[in-house]
Amino acid sequence: MSVATSIIAGNAAPAVPGPGGGTPATVSSSPAVKAASAQAGDTLTLSPQAQALLDKLKARDADVRAHEAAHVAAGGDLITSGVTFSYETGPDGRAYAVGGDVSIDTSPVSGNPQATIAKAQQIIAAALAPADPSGQDLAVAGAAAAMEAQASAQASSQTNATVNPSTQKASASGRAAIQGYTGGPSVAQPGSAFSAVG
Repeated sequence: MSVATSIIAGNAAPAVPGPGGGTPATVSSSPAVKAASAQAGDTLTLSPQAQALLDKLKARDADVRAHEAAHVAAGGDLITSGVTFSYETGPDGRAYAVGGDVSIDTSPVSGNPQATIAKAQQIIAAALAPADPSGQDLAVAGAAAAMEAQASAQASSQTNATVNPSTQKASASGRAAIQGYTGGPSVAQPGSAFSAVG
């Protein structure tokens, strides 16, 4: 079973199909956008407020794209889908990314705690890869840390339950040596950690 969790950049507004279809976009109905749309064929002159909004959108777009690229780079083969962006239309009529997410496989590796530990560490690295992890990123990293701790405990209990064959040989030869020295099987005395009967 594969579980995918989204790693999200920022708080995106509700998405609707965008330009070209299929790509999410956030629709804005500000007067500056309407004015820009009416002048789409003309040279665009923006008010100072519209220019400030455009500058913010361009900066946000760059931040969101870098944020999601960091997730993808660190997530490697655990990434289960490409980046999905949500957009806002700027005063120039263009769409700018204001949010994004990428899905990552967060399922444990069945029957293999060591592989689960490695996978959890990669999930944590992917979730925390951006310079400014979102709340969702931190939640994904936290869940992966819990998965890593559980797998580590499972690996530890498996290691403790497995007896090393060389230890078994040493124990058998130690018992034989004690029997040879004492002339019989060793018997532990109550209250003593080690004793030999002789």
